[in-house]
Amino acid sequence: MLAVIAIISTALTSCENSVINTNTPIPPDNFIMYAWDYSETHYFVDTLYRRSFTEYYRDTMTTYLISNSIIESPTQPLEVWVQCEVTNANKRFCVGKVMLGERPPQGYDSSVTNPENITGEKFAGYFRKLVPSEFYHNNLAGFIGLNISVPENYHVGVVYRNYSNQMYGKGYMESLPADTIILKLVKVDNQSPDLTPLAWKLKMKNVYKIPFTNLQTSTTIKTKFNENNVYRDTITGYTTPLITMLKLDKVNNTTLLPPPDGKFDWLTGKTIFPAEGYLVFPTLEPFGRDLPLSPNDSNYCFFEIYSQKKINAQISTKAIYYAIKGNAVY
Repeated sequence: MLAVIAIISTALTSCENSVINTNTPIPPDNFIMYAWDYSETHYFVDTLYRRSFTEYYRDTMTTYLISNSIIESPTQPLEVWVQCEVTNANKRFCVGKVMLGERPPQGYDSSVTNPENITGEKFAGYFRKLVPSEFYHNNLAGFIGLNISVPENYHVGVVYRNYSNQMYGKGYMESLPADTIILKLVKVDNQSPDLTPLAWKLKMKNVYKIPFTNLQTSTTIKTKFNENNVYRDTITGYTTPLITMLKLDKVNNTTLLPPPDGKFDWLTGKTIFPAEGYLVFPTLEPFGRDLPLSPNDSNYCFFEIYSQKKINAQISTKAIYYAIKGNAVY
């Protein structure tokens, strides 16, 4: 499979279906990603934020969205904790639960605080609190992005308060040095759709890491459909550019108003996080159920990305159907 990808990657420039103006040199593409290769470091803090994300990226501010948005203050910031080794000097003992509910006025009872391990649901062990440079977050859409690599068998948890003044977890700011930190887990050991279905829904599969940081606005981002090893701007049988179908193109880049112009909409902090190099699709399953195709063309949908672990999706016959490529300027 990797050999096939390597061969196709080499041939991409000559396989484009675009018209080349010999008088204006076109910079060569310096990155390519396939649809199955989404980021492994982005998570919703709760499953309800899947809806908040959709509403936020549709630009519809609703009461539901605002009431669930995360709020922060100097005394109550969003805290992100990552499992660590017992030898870590900054370790704290934590108990984390995936579907941790709102903290009652009297605090969590023993069903939460009891240190026990339940696969895919609860974990007790040592964690360290991340510093702000190690993660970023979108408080309206309700997700975090880690700027560090986390082993697959490690857990990640958060502590936060929402706009309705509901508190989830008990963190560093409210605890004494000997207290147990209570976390809402967003990542568990070996997250999978079969063994850890609730945690699997927290894992975002619509964010992609461009292999460069501090991107400039002159960076080009394109989406391509592979038809017989020729990468095209449109899906077979459709005239609408794929990038428009994927909702990465909603406006004209000159006026910033509809209609779309077939080019990537560079919206810092929304579709693109330039400093970190992350590309965010405005739908949850861009290459699956959210791809606007007729029912007869559902075979073009890459559902396996969202229903199977990446290791299985990447060996699917659809693994090279879709590519994200371009020229990063940084």
